[in-house]
Amino acid sequence: FFLFCCFQEVWSCWIELLQYLDLETAWLNNLEERVQMTANLPDKLDAVNDALESLESVLRHPADNRTQIRELGQTLIDGGILDDIISEKLEAFNARYEELSHLAVSRQITLEQQLQTMRETDHMLQVLQESLGDLDRQLTSYLTDRIDAFQMPQEAQ
Repeated sequence: FFLFCCFQEVWSCWIELLQYLDLETAWLNNLEERVQMTANLPDKLDAVNDALESLESVLRHPADNRTQIRELGQTLIDGGILDDIISEKLEAFNARYEELSHLAVSRQITLEQQLQTMRETDHMLQVLQESLGDLDRQLTSYLTDRIDAFQMPQEAQ
């Protein structure tokens, strides 16, 4: 009876570990997909902003499942049960998690910088456009008032 209860606990722990690994693997797949979607974006403010928001929403994933995976795995390994298989699964999961997390954060930083540059460029273009509009109005008023070139201020000439 004792052995049966112990086996049931181990089996339950193993199934729970696999469920958490499945959940986190699905999240990692989603994260990888979002990172790949940011690779070849059009050079448009909206597209970069949407990609950044999409990536950030996936990165807000809570660490609870990862904690559960670590604890369940450690419990099974400490018990000496399936420790090679569990260690292998956990190492593969953790390596992929670390790789994708670093890649996603790096991509997030790149997108933030790209977005900032695009906003600054848009602002400079807006200022330039306003200046050109002012100059156009000023030159138009000179023409309307029939002022010849020698009567115009030096910068207008």
